[in-house]
Amino acid sequence: MVEQYEGTSVGAAQVSEKHAGFLINRGGATCDDMSAQENLKLLLLSPQRRTVYIMSRFQGKTAPEISEELCLSRRTIENHLLASRKEIREYIKSCI
Repeated sequence: MVEQYEGTSVGAAQVSEKHAGFLINRGGATCDDMSAQENLKLLLLSPQRRTVYIMSRFQGKTAPEISEELCLSRRTIENHLLASRKEIREYIKSCI
C-alpha cells in the first residue's frame, strides 16, 4: 500500500504538495501517470538517495547546496543523483 506523503517529512526533505499525490492509471502514459510512477519509485529508493533526489528535483537545490546541508561530499551527492535518476528513469520506462 502506498501512503500519501503530502506535507510530511521524508528524510531531511519535504515532498512538495505539487508532487505529493499518487495517481495510478495504466491506460496511456500522461504527465500525471509518469509523475505518479516517479513518486512510487521515489518511495523505494534508499532514505539518503530519496532525500538527495527530493532536495534536487522538488526543492531546486544544487549539488553544492545539498552537500553543505547534509554534510556530505559534493561527489557523493552527484553519485546519489546520478543513480537515483537512472533508477527512476528505468522504472518509468518499464511502466510505459
